[in-house]
Amino acid sequence: MGEIPDSHPRKASLLARAKLTEAASQGLLAESALIAHGRGEAFDYLLGEKTSKSASLAIRETAARLLNAERPVISLNGNTTVLAGEQAVMAAAIIGCPVEVNIYYRTPERMEKLTSTLEEIRNKVSRMTPPTGWNDAHWHDTVNSVEILGADADGRIEGLEGPRAICSSRGIEAADAVLVPLEDGDRCEALVALGKQVLV
Repeated sequence: MGEIPDSHPRKASLLARAKLTEAASQGLLAESALIAHGRGEAFDYLLGEKTSKSASLAIRETAARLLNAERPVISLNGNTTVLAGEQAVMAAAIIGCPVEVNIYYRTPERMEKLTSTLEEIRNKVSRMTPPTGWNDAHWHDTVNSVEILGADADGRIEGLEGPRAICSSRGIEAADAVLVPLEDGDRCEALVALGKQVLV
């Protein structure tokens, strides 16, 4: 992709597409990942590409619920790992919870690539300037303590069929609150039926 001028009204969107295309070529994403992203972009476009007041309130409520949960976990798929992996690891460090890769088109190769990518992201985030109220050493240690789950596949989401039912016994299976940034419904229903708070 050529250089995109800062004045381009869809620069962020084009950069996100480029990241996803590159990740797909490296085998991190399923073939349908770009279609899923396109659906989300279309919806965002209809909303005026701005965070609404109700969405801002929902973000604050979600953060409060994760901080108050006893066993929170942040669930990531391929797209969220590529587009928001840094933010997810930062949030996990602040909350004190693991991140877990949970994907529909699950193969050992994709799981290895996604968990390895998250390990690289965790290392990068640990070297970033810490948020307000954190010193460098504490931030570094806290970020590096964020567990990256999903490859172990020793748990199950009861009431859900297919590959996304496979999860970590120390992550989604044991969680009382699960942040699911991208979701199509059936997994949320199964998690709610198990008595978990599901935050989307």
